[in-house]
Amino acid sequence: MWPIMNNLIKKIIESDKRYRLTTRLHEIFNNYLNPKPIFVFGCQRSGTTLIQKILKLSPCIRSYGEGDKPYFIETNDGGIRLVNTDSLKQLISRESNKYILLKPLCDSQNAAKLINEFNSPAIWIYRNYTDVIDSHIKYYKYDACSYLDNILSPDINWMNEYIDKDTVDIIKNLSTTSPADCYALFWYARNSIILNIYKNTNILVINYDDLVSSPYLVCKSIYNYIDVPFMDYYSSIIYSKSYKKSVNFTLNDNIKRLCHELYIELNKISRMSVL
Repeated sequence: MWPIMNNLIKKIIESDKRYRLTTRLHEIFNNYLNPKPIFVFGCQRSGTTLIQKILKLSPCIRSYGEGDKPYFIETNDGGIRLVNTDSLKQLISRESNKYILLKPLCDSQNAAKLINEFNSPAIWIYRNYTDVIDSHIKYYKYDACSYLDNILSPDINWMNEYIDKDTVDIIKNLSTTSPADCYALFWYARNSIILNIYKNTNILVINYDDLVSSPYLVCKSIYNYIDVPFMDYYSSIIYSKSYKKSVNFTLNDNIKRLCHELYIELNKISRMSVL
């Protein structure tokens, strides 16, 4: 009986109806004059949607994900990008909540620029490369080779924009023999971005494994970071079974070594890695 009730309560907590109702009521009774964006960045299949779900539980955060108009547009390079800065400022100024949550994964390379432009809090979540690769293979069904082609393309696109030359050269010199290798290098390229920006920006770096293994502590830390009241039940929507899964692929040894070394570096800058 209790597991059924718990599942029902979780569904209610996560429901869009609850989100729309509580958020709208909060806006009616408060009507903030200077809303501020919160940005969620990271590589695809790394837990950004989970961060969005957690933060949507607060009534003082209105949330927009990839594809939600009018904040996002599809671009010729296959990405779903934020509108330009001037348009973004105008849209945010019309909101009536305290925070506007935006999840622009195809603009993660612009994290430093966006954070500094809006003086906003931001979260970068990363996930163990094996789990990300496994998730791509099982659920995303994207063309792995095109990922790599876009990163190495001489034409600027959302995948290679602001990826430094050293990273591109490293990827060029590695041979790929499987979709898993290509996804691994995509993970490497996208997560290498955060190493270049975290020192000079107000950004919270989170390890997905920490989030799902210690949900209460990490969720509370996230809410403390953005200075929004935290309720204990916010962490109840996280399921601990969604990490460290067994995988059915192998990686090129050099690619695996490269990803593992970056993962170690990411753990060093994660504020939650000591949990």
